[in-house]
Amino acid sequence: MNQYTKLTVQCGSAETAEILMATLAEHHFYAFDQQDAVLNAYIKGEDFDQKVVEPLLADHPDFFFEVIEDRNWNAEWEADFQPVVIDNLVGIRAAFHPPMDQVTYDLIITPKMSFGTGHHATTCLTIALMLQTDFVDKSVLDFGTGTGVLAVLAEKFGAGSILAIDSDEWSVNNATENLAANGCSKIIVEQRNTISGPFYVDIILANINRNVLEEHAKAFSTHTRPGATLIISGILTGDKDAMLAVFARHGWAKSQILEQKGWLAVLFERAQNLKKIKVCPLN
Repeated sequence: MNQYTKLTVQCGSAETAEILMATLAEHHFYAFDQQDAVLNAYIKGEDFDQKVVEPLLADHPDFFFEVIEDRNWNAEWEADFQPVVIDNLVGIRAAFHPPMDQVTYDLIITPKMSFGTGHHATTCLTIALMLQTDFVDKSVLDFGTGTGVLAVLAEKFGAGSILAIDSDEWSVNNATENLAANGCSKIIVEQRNTISGPFYVDIILANINRNVLEEHAKAFSTHTRPGATLIISGILTGDKDAMLAVFARHGWAKSQILEQKGWLAVLFERAQNLKKIKVCPLN
């Protein structure tokens, strides 16, 4: 049975917890449970190195680790999960909740140990920008798909084809289950952490973290058509100027920025005059 390490930190404030979450996400922590100023963060046993993690907690002396066995995460999550409604248009609920007739897009998402239910500001902000984007018949890359929530929504918005990728096997399995729960048929899910091969898309969704976004800024340009749309999130507001500069260097023009609880999401448009590229299918 797989083992995980659970880190519990008393952060002092909800905003501080959000900042710490971003830092831990860059060091293999990939599931989080925040209750006001208390942050619970989870990491696979084989990825945990206490000597690496403890220096990250220098400003948070009230913390402890515990080793936990793999278990019915879904049952634990169900005990506290409440449906989410974004802009009165998108509803995200579990299968045991009744359908949300008051929204246009009713999504069923079971997160297990994957990230992305709409509760976190980064997911909410990404969806808000997606609502302003034309997905009809477009090809989409969901980079770091997590639960698959963004890929599912892209299909509901009318996308013609979606490639959803994630480096984590658990996320890939979780996303696959959520695609089935939502009756999706246009999404391919793959386990990988890089963009490679001769494919080009119209829209990229990337709700991850700053380091990964910076690392793939060039690849996002390489694998998109002129005039493409890129929506990124997982960025702290204090990193805004640096991130805008990085993506500007790779031909991305800022179109809109949304901010919430110390996080931001950015919608970029790719310059039309970049070198024309051959159009190839996703698969």
